[in-house]
Amino acid sequence: MVRRCLVSLLLLCAGLSTAETAKPPANAALQGEFGVLNQQGALIEHRRIKDGKRHGEQRYYYERSGERSGENGQEEGRVEKGPLRRIAQYRNGVQSGLEQWFDRAGHLTEEIPYRNNQVHGQVRRYYPDGNLREQVCFVRGKKNGVFSYFDESGRVTARGTAQSAGIVETRFWGKDGELTQHQVEYRRDSEGRFLDNAPLWLIITARYHQHQPIQADIHYAETGERWLERFEKGALVELHHIVNGLPEGLKISRKGTRVYRETYVKGRLHGPWRVQTATGMPLLWGQYRDGKRVGEWHQRGRDGTIETTNAGDGG
Repeated sequence: MVRRCLVSLLLLCAGLSTAETAKPPANAALQGEFGVLNQQGALIEHRRIKDGKRHGEQRYYYERSGERSGENGQEEGRVEKGPLRRIAQYRNGVQSGLEQWFDRAGHLTEEIPYRNNQVHGQVRRYYPDGNLREQVCFVRGKKNGVFSYFDESGRVTARGTAQSAGIVETRFWGKDGELTQHQVEYRRDSEGRFLDNAPLWLIITARYHQHQPIQADIHYAETGERWLERFEKGALVELHHIVNGLPEGLKISRKGTRVYRETYVKGRLHGPWRVQTATGMPLLWGQYRDGKRVGEWHQRGRDGTIETTNAGDGG
């Protein structure tokens, strides 16, 4: 448990020496600069206070543990601190200005602008070498406008827009600059309102290869229902419906010159089944029940004659 010890920063600035906890007069608001120590005596916060409220630059440090002042050759009475973790700006108790985050190695990882306790402006995240990883625009706490993602070389890998409440559109590019994916997310509450903080309702995704569509995916996140379309050389070769990861209803797929029409119930073949030519002439058709062929099955021969067999009741 953190021992919150307010230490006069007049002494901290002079060498971070220990001091007794400051006790302001009764009913008097705290003023000045103070430090917060953990149980090992390491500085974890550097506060600036005005009229009892945070005001100005506030600094936060990673925890140091296992060393007390005077141990392992440290100077007796000296206040140690870990690496800088975060810098935040306040005005009269309200967070306003640029907030910065750092990893333990001292690399800047994130910059977040605040206005009146809300994220407002360009949020930037960085790779350890300082290159930009992500840039997102916020307006009064909500993602708004253009956002971009970058690889370590600085190349844009994704760019999107969030202009309407609850709707975010994103495009992704491959290493050669080719568009690989286009995605739109919709967030909707129980009353049908599109809101940024509403549950994810619908995701529509289109994927591309060499400027041709290869897949379209309509996914209702709340119900687990999906419609999938697959393309080859721009032509539709597969269409099927999925509920909670299992095929449901009609599935149509094309393999060479043959078109398959299959019916599923909870992931099992159940109902009409048919394979036909691209022009619609049936070649083999019948019924499935609980994954097994049942009843009469018909097959068209090369000479056009139809042979019928009986698969029984599937038992």
